[in-house]
Amino acid sequence: MIDLMTSHQEESHLVEFAYANFDKIFKTTRLLGGGASARVFLGEFFNGPACAKGQTLDEVVENLFVFSPTKSISIFLPIAEGLAEVHSRGIIHNDIKVDNILLEKNSDGSYTSHFIDFGLSRVEGGHLTLYSNPNDSHYVPELFKGLPCTPASDIYSLGVMISDFQNCFDNLWPPGVKRLCNQMLSRNPQHRPSLSKVIEVLRESLKELSLEVLSSSKADPTYHATCV
Repeated sequence: MIDLMTSHQEESHLVEFAYANFDKIFKTTRLLGGGASARVFLGEFFNGPACAKGQTLDEVVENLFVFSPTKSISIFLPIAEGLAEVHSRGIIHNDIKVDNILLEKNSDGSYTSHFIDFGLSRVEGGHLTLYSNPNDSHYVPELFKGLPCTPASDIYSLGVMISDFQNCFDNLWPPGVKRLCNQMLSRNPQHRPSLSKVIEVLRESLKELSLEVLSSSKADPTYHATCV
């Protein structure tokens, strides 16, 4: 097993989910409770009692009273940044989807992402062959061909998530993010953008959207920033 013990390092995007097979090491016993911000599970971790707490991306979205392109990008940016940390450790997640991402809300309203369920993860260059690819799957096409896992694998799955959110806003979505998403969903992994490029475009688009909201609010004193 790859030693990724970072569970006690603050601001880590892996937190207590520091092992590539955490979902197998942490044995869930039962749900202790939950509220608006998280659920807490009782279980065993290395034969000792432990708790795991978190709120998944889909739960965060369900609890947002107002959702918009600005809010979407402000959530996907820390997810992309968190994924960069996972990749910096030589790990490809291979199962990026809304219920495998926990979001921690910070005091300033921003989010920090944490990744869970590393059951399908591999070291970069490793192999994970999948045998059934349903339509609109978040799994990357090359894994059904026996090709090696690369950062581009996770970029495709991240692109699927962004595309799902993009479809909610149609023309309100920044053109730069639309182009980026199309590139992320390329069937050819070599044609997908790097994760650093994804982060760059999301940051720039977030700035542009924030300036538009600020400009609109100054032009119309009655304007309510419901799109943020």
